[in-house]
Amino acid sequence: MDLSSREGRRQLGERIQTAADAAGLSLAELAQAIGCSRALIYQYVSGQVLAQADRLQAIGDRCGRPLAWFFDLEAEPASTPMAPVPAAPPPVRRDDLRALLAAQSGPADFGAAQRTSQALRDLAAESGDPAELAAADSALGHASWQAGDLEAARAALQRSADAYTQLGDADRELNTRQSLGAALAGLGERDRALREFDLVTASGDPSLEWRGRLGRADVLESLGQGEAALAELDRAAEVVGRLDGVEQAWAKLYLDGALTNVYLLHDDYEQAAATARAAAPLAEELAAVDQHLEALLNLAVVHRGRYDLPAAAAALDQVIRLARLTGDRERWAVALALRAELEATLGRAETARESGRDALRFGLEVGSVRAEWLAHLALSAAALVAGEGQEAWHQAQQAVAVASAHRLVKGEAVAWLAAVEARLLLGHGAPALPDARRVVVTAERLGARTLLGWGQLCALRCQGSAEECDWKAPAQWADQTGAAELAWRTAAERAVAVNDPSAAEVVIQQVAAWRETWLAAGLEEAWLDDRSRLTLVRRCLTLLDPEARMLWLDALAWPPLADERALGE
Repeated sequence: MDLSSREGRRQLGERIQTAADAAGLSLAELAQAIGCSRALIYQYVSGQVLAQADRLQAIGDRCGRPLAWFFDLEAEPASTPMAPVPAAPPPVRRDDLRALLAAQSGPADFGAAQRTSQALRDLAAESGDPAELAAADSALGHASWQAGDLEAARAALQRSADAYTQLGDADRELNTRQSLGAALAGLGERDRALREFDLVTASGDPSLEWRGRLGRADVLESLGQGEAALAELDRAAEVVGRLDGVEQAWAKLYLDGALTNVYLLHDDYEQAAATARAAAPLAEELAAVDQHLEALLNLAVVHRGRYDLPAAAAALDQVIRLARLTGDRERWAVALALRAELEATLGRAETARESGRDALRFGLEVGSVRAEWLAHLALSAAALVAGEGQEAWHQAQQAVAVASAHRLVKGEAVAWLAAVEARLLLGHGAPALPDARRVVVTAERLGARTLLGWGQLCALRCQGSAEECDWKAPAQWADQTGAAELAWRTAAERAVAVNDPSAAEVVIQQVAAWRETWLAAGLEEAWLDDRSRLTLVRRCLTLLDPEARMLWLDALAWPPLADERALGE
């Protein structure tokens, strides 16, 4: 048995199937018994993934087969199984350590820094010196903000700003108000944040003005006012051009981050990728941990938008590791939520649900609106994959409520899109049509082209359109933005609606190519466990002639697809 070849892996997969059958177990039951996903067992059986010795030992123990039996096609079952082979330890992540070393500012553990700052603040309070107490509150506020504890940051920074006002120290007051505005924005208190940024902008000091304008731009972007945000950034860029040396480098770093957010508002993945990639090395050079992690988060969003799932997973995993090492709980929660949604995209519902719950808990602990909203979206996506339409709708409504309460205009539209998907799963297409149109209207106003395409596609699905011309609009936006998932879904829905076998084959070819790429990158996926995708691929397969259909069934190697009864429906 040559395990380096696809045929050898297929033979090993057949032995696994034989062992399961002889033990009276379905593949799903076997997966549950040995503690792995059904997707991984499917990939073992199909020969797409080579089952390692420790997994084979577990399978053998459950099915009454020794390890040697799986490799020797002539061997008979023996009574005593071989001892499991221990898994090799994971390699040292040198890149992560280099990134952490380059990006660290101050102590590596922001949580520890927050505790130290609190101790210093307690000592300052005992001293009775107002200036010392104001400085201690400022330090505590900044440490809390770096640790992602936004509530604690707001309280400390507000005390510090008020104290500096009383002391008449305008420079320190305005620097503190800038940070206070950032904490307020993170907590969703955008009107108060704008008032703080306005005070900073009006100072007349170029070193403060660019910061205030960037703060204003971030708030305007979150409110869906992209053009106003860009105008603020243009003014900020003019001010930055008058700065020198290291100060200008820092200003350019934060300007790139703000520009990336505006580009993402418009689903301009190309421009967002360019500014995020420019920010990442500069953040490392300047040892700016927060901006380094933000650049990685933005790159993950870009990769996800383009459906480059391995690159998105790698970026998010790096953020999670670095955020844990530095104690940045807010960005840790955000990255966990985005990773949970990615797990749902890969069909791993339970893993997505677990990560989504963790992200929601951490987000609520630190008061991060962004993490809370993203976590509900991830939990909605996980429920969709599991076929739990009502739970998916409930979590989407929670995301709508969070976004609406904090006036996250695009975030609310994205949440409504998730709600529409849930209602489609429940078979409530017609009642969901007004919500799909709501998404379209908001996306048109924002200039969010990928979101617009998804809204148009969902509206077509709600209506059950079979008109050729109707599918052009979402396909156009997918082509313009490089949103591969939107392009695939539109092509698949159109192929089924207008009975186009050639288009259906292209759709299936894309599925096979994606899954091959994901497996090569080491991503365990169950993409076809998603009910709507599985149904759509089945319908595309029914449009093919029998010979082509069997070839693609073999290439996809996903057991539920081979259900001839399902293909005949």
